[in-house]
Amino acid sequence: MLDGDDVLDQRRFRHAVNERAEVRLPESRKAQFEAQMDALFAEEEYVDPPPGATLLDHFAELLQTFLTDRYRAQERDEIL
Repeated sequence: MLDGDDVLDQRRFRHAVNERAEVRLPESRKAQFEAQMDALFAEEEYVDPPPGATLLDHFAELLQTFLTDRYRAQERDEIL
């Protein structure tokens, strides 16, 4: 996942995109890059994650699995 510094620094952003998407972005002047990023940030919108995709949902699923399958354990070490 990109952090704020990766998004705002053109060199780090290009490197991160190239690693993840295997796409080479063209170089641009600093002012042009900043203007493009500002335009994208102005249009951003928050999208709710689908049900079951959050860390809390994943933890709840793991906890439920642990609690329902623990009867198979015979000793304390097997439970932990």
